[in-house]
Amino acid sequence: MKYLYAIIGLSLFCCSIPTLKGQMVTYSGPVTFTLEVSKNASGGGSDDGYDWNVSVNEKRLVNATFFVTFTGGVSGMSGFSAFKLTGVEESIDFVNTVNNTGTEQKTSQPCYNDRLEFTHNATPGDSRKRTSTVFSNRINTGKPVIEGGQLMFRGDEYFITMMGTLRMNITSEDYSEDYYPCLENQTPPKSVSQTTSIDFPIGIGTRMKLGNLDYLEGIHVTENTVSDRCNQCIPGDLARMVHGDMQCTYISKISTSWILAKRSMECDASLTYIKGDVKINGEPAIKGDRKIGEGDVIETGPKSRIEIRMADGSAYRLGSKTRLVLYNPCATSDKSTISFKLITGKIYAAVAKIVGGDLRDFNPNVRTAVTGVRGYLVPGSPLFYASADPGFVPFPLPGNNPPSTDSHEQQPDSEKDELIEGYQSLPDNMTAYYLNYEDGIVLELTALKGTIRVEDDMRIKSIEIPEGKTVTKWNEGTQMTEILILTR
Repeated sequence: MKYLYAIIGLSLFCCSIPTLKGQMVTYSGPVTFTLEVSKNASGGGSDDGYDWNVSVNEKRLVNATFFVTFTGGVSGMSGFSAFKLTGVEESIDFVNTVNNTGTEQKTSQPCYNDRLEFTHNATPGDSRKRTSTVFSNRINTGKPVIEGGQLMFRGDEYFITMMGTLRMNITSEDYSEDYYPCLENQTPPKSVSQTTSIDFPIGIGTRMKLGNLDYLEGIHVTENTVSDRCNQCIPGDLARMVHGDMQCTYISKISTSWILAKRSMECDASLTYIKGDVKINGEPAIKGDRKIGEGDVIETGPKSRIEIRMADGSAYRLGSKTRLVLYNPCATSDKSTISFKLITGKIYAAVAKIVGGDLRDFNPNVRTAVTGVRGYLVPGSPLFYASADPGFVPFPLPGNNPPSTDSHEQQPDSEKDELIEGYQSLPDNMTAYYLNYEDGIVLELTALKGTIRVEDDMRIKSIEIPEGKTVTKWNEGTQMTEILILTR
């Protein structure tokens, strides 16, 4: 419980800090986490005069995305500021299942009469069977899970806390059956079912070094696998049926990530084409004109598409399973700036040239994001998640890991032709390219119209890609991970 006190103490501390006077701004973006805990065990055979078989299959899965908005005042690096959670859109999947079975039977059973005289051997002898099933469903689906939260800056660090409760109905069914061949009167099978309401607390708390005031992002993944502790896997009556060796696994995997961008302005855009499951800030996208702003998150599901047209005539098409964060979509064509940040997926961009710009100059357009942490973790900082059991369960924090540079086999891209359709007829004042970026690796980057320039995130490596050429690696043969695409 000391960890619970720690996060509550942090929340109270945050609440005690007054919001600084001055410009009010917001930080918004998705906070996602998943938790998976599973138990599996199996065994059977003949041992100690018994034929037996035991199977355990239990799983708890939480998969959630919260699109949050924090509102407050901004201060310098040496001061502090507090932002209150002012909006949240939630998408939560919760699964809690148990499917456990066990049987055992004596190979032979001696029988006696009421005078304790041996009468005969019963073959097979005594037997029993046990099954246990559990399933769950969420209650109060219309009520938000997250009840409050804080974003706080202090010195060169920032803190994020979110607290809430996931309310569930847990229904269990237990079946028992016993057979005694030496007895004339048998106990009938018994089945017991009950439903219990349980509150699963959800808490996310992290403390990070501040790298960039405009974009707060990070990811944590921790996994624990235990395969030699069968006593953790075998519950209740089933444990008493085990007469031999069991194969057991206990796995817990937890990940959380966030991308919060400072939003300072919004502008007009047009959603000219939508297909399938497309969300903006966690809500379904609707075709037509709308306001967009810095920090907005656009996501597409499987077999989904969206086309976005900007005021300067630039157009962006996103393929399926794509996530993109808006950097500065409101920039005009006479200003050089990064517009989008592609987290994963496929994008076609037709970019208007800067008015009055020098054709020799390249200007930043899109940046990709490696699956990693911006900044670094402060050792010993607590993280909490939807618990594996009622109450909070702390997990150790992993260290920072560099982006993977493992080679990726190029797969057929069935969406490309649809996304790039019509680029041949673009006017001369447009530059077009296509990017396929998954798992932190550039799988394809093609200059469709005009020449583009690519730089690494540190702006040390760079290459120019002429019209019609496709690249997947740097000139020396290494994988492209986090890159900046520039157009002219």
